[in-house]
Formats: sequence, C-alpha cells, structure tokens
Amino acid sequence: MLNYKNIFLATTMTALLSSCGSDFLNLDPHQQIGDDVVIQKVEDISTVLSGVYNRMGSAGFIGRNLTAIGDVATDNVYNANATNHLSAIFDYTYQPTSSDLTSVWNAGYKVIDHSARIIHSAPKLLASVTSKSDSAKIYSGLSQAYALRGYATFALTNLFALPYSADNLQEPGVVLVEEPIAVFQKIKRASLEETYAYITEQFEFATNYAKVGSAIANSQFYMNPRAIAAMKARVALYKGNYADAKVFAKEAIGKIEEENRIATTETAYNEMFDKVSGTPEDIFVIAKSSDDHLSANSLNTLYNNYGLGISDDLAALYDSTDVRFSKMTTYDKNGYYTGGKYAADVANVSVIRLPEMYLIVAECEAEQGNAVAATAALYEVAKRNLAITSVAKLPTELDAIKAFIVDERRRELFQEGHRLNDVRRRRETIKVAGGAKELTDGQILYPIPADEINTGLGVTQNDNWTSYLPK
Repeated sequence: MLNYKNIFLATTMTALLSSCGSDFLNLDPHQQIGDDVVIQKVEDISTVLSGVYNRMGSAGFIGRNLTAIGDVATDNVYNANATNHLSAIFDYTYQPTSSDLTSVWNAGYKVIDHSARIIHSAPKLLASVTSKSDSAKIYSGLSQAYALRGYATFALTNLFALPYSADNLQEPGVVLVEEPIAVFQKIKRASLEETYAYITEQFEFATNYAKVGSAIANSQFYMNPRAIAAMKARVALYKGNYADAKVFAKEAIGKIEEENRIATTETAYNEMFDKVSGTPEDIFVIAKSSDDHLSANSLNTLYNNYGLGISDDLAALYDSTDVRFSKMTTYDKNGYYTGGKYAADVANVSVIRLPEMYLIVAECEAEQGNAVAATAALYEVAKRNLAITSVAKLPTELDAIKAFIVDERRRELFQEGHRLNDVRRRRETIKVAGGAKELTDGQILYPIPADEINTGLGVTQNDNWTSYLPK
C-alpha cells in the first residue's frame, strides 16, 4: 500500500441554501464524520455502507451538483436564469466561497472518510470472526469501500486539480485519506501523480477483495465488480492509457447474452428513465425511492424548473431519426430528468452505463489506429440513430471516427457529467456561458473551498485558479 500520511478532513461549511430546504449544507463535518461512526461487528459494515451510498446520492454530490457541473460548465447547457442554482458555474463567476463547489468538496470527503472507517476497522473484525460467511461479508464491504473511496477521490481531483498530463504530474492533486485520525492534525495535498497512483490503487484493492467477498450479484445499485472494472477503464482513459482502458472497458461490458442490450426504439429508450428499478444498460446507478420527495435536491428540478436545458449546439447533434431525439431536444423538458411515473422530481441517477464502456473501447481503438475495431464498438451506441443501419454508415477515416466519438459522447452522456472532463482531458477549446466566453485548450481549475483553506490545517489554495477562467 502507498505510504501516505494519515489525514483528516477538517472543513466547516457555513453557507446555507436559501429557500431550498437542503440540510446537507448545514452539517459540521467534525460532528458528522467523527466518533458517531462506530464499526464493532460485521453488521455495522452494511449500515455504514448504506450511509456512504446515501451520501454519494446527496444533492451535494452525484445526486445533483457534481453531476450537473460536468454539463452546466460546458457547451452542453443553456441557462434561462430562472433561479440562481448553479448560475455561477454556468457564468464562470464562482468564488472560493461558492456553495455549489463547497457542497461537492464536503460530500466527497464524507464519502471518503466513511469508506476509510470501514477499511480501518476491517482487520480487527476479520481477526474476531470464525465463519467464512462473515469473512466474505467483510471482504465484500472492503471491496465497496475501496471503490467508493477511489470514486470520490477521482471525482474531487477532476474539479479541484489540473487534468492528468506529463506537464501536470507535480502540480497539486487533492488530500488523500488513508484512515481517519484525530481532529486538527495537519494535512496537505498530494501531487497529481501521487493522487492518480492512489486512485488506481483503490480500485485494485477493490478488485482483489471482490474476488473473495460475498457476491452482490453485480447489482446495479452497488459498486459491483463490473462497476469497478468500468471505473478502472475511466481512470485509464483519463490518463491516456488506451491499452488498459480498453481491457477494463471490455471486462465491464462482459458477455453480451442479449442481442439488444442497447435500446434501439424510442419507447424502450424513454422507459429506461421512467422508473426507479435498474435497466439493462445500468452498471452502477444511485437508486431513488418512488416516494422520495427530493424537490430542489434533484437533477429533475434543476433541469425542469430552474431554467437549465440542452444547448442549441448539442441539440443540433441529434438527427430526427435518433431514438434519443425527442427526449433530448424537447424545449424546456429535455433529457433523462424530466420526471418519472412516480413524481416529477424522482429519478435514479446514472453513474456508469453500458454505452460509456462501448464508447471507451471505440476511443481507445481509434487512438491506437484500429479503425475497424473502433467503428465496431462505436456502432453499438451509434445505432440509436436508426439511420445508421450498419457499421458501413459510420466514418472510415481515423480523424473522422475520432470526431464522431466526441459528438457521440455528447449525445449519449448528456446530463451524466462527462462533458467537462472530456474537454479537459482532450484539451478542447469550446464556447461556454451560453457562447459568451471561450474556454481555451480545455484548461479549467476550480478553487478549493474557502472554508477548507480557512481551517489553517494545511490545505493550500489553487492560487492560479483565476488564470484558467474563460475569456
């Protein structure tokens, strides 16, 4: 294991959400992630894991802000300024005090801290149990805890550090949490190189423990082995390691026993997002309950009541023959989060889906110069456009294939938060803030929340973050 210092996140969030009824921003991390998390018996692991998944799905993290920022900050979204929700992200007028960023930082580190507590407690528990069944449950919990800690660390890195590249390896990454320690211990940010090594290690541990843990039947609602492989593929892709990314993505795809795992009718496509049960395309999804009352804390409300919607630029990428066309391009009521049959503000939140894995394989094959293999993988997603009836309908030249993949990722992954990271890793230049500003060379760096810096416990600010603002 990497020998990082034991560290503790010490932040105090003082900003409140006005008029939203969102208690998650009013928590003192010292109280909420302190001694109240006690793991003394095997059953406690599942209890704490439930809390981790709940925090993952909170409005401060995957449930809204983290997911939304990845699209709102790009050329995928327009803002009708119906409210001020994420308006500073859209306009690029945020500051270190912005609650949208602070909520992601706080929620992410709570996921990390609770996961670390499971990992820290496991050796003692393993020494105390005598049955193989209990040991397997502990190993399963360890697998999920490592994967969740890896995911949250990766997510925070993609906002608060520069993108992975040879030039950026010694730039600051994020704070790496190996295990919980005493309040007020000094902490520091690791380098980007150390951060990515740590993230990679988390998923390797998750893979190994899953092999000896209790089977969770690849349930889409947990960090299952397919989800772990998928995250390894995503991390490798961001590093530009196309060989490994392709291998991991194919592992996540697995054996396709059903001929049409990708929906190719408008009805089947729309039905996937109209219920809270899993779908054949889900690899890992944050589950919501049919009787949840999420109100302002949902992506549904953000996109349907708060003035956010698909940009004209993205809408123009869908052909009318595409089964996604109607759902994605209907004015002021577009995308996954338009309300299901239970309530207007209830929908599962997609974290990893099968189409992303096919698109990773396609991109890796293209980058390795394998045009035929690239289009074969690309077709699995592109066939949602019913005019694309065979691989022969796709581009044949590598540059054209790569450009098609960029557009297909925008079409397929809208509202899943990928666009900003794609722009950063590919160093694209795009128009943002409704076309009013230009983000050059994909470089964007968000400031570390002021509440974290003001604790004085060692986390340094991205002092040059303003130099990366679009002009």
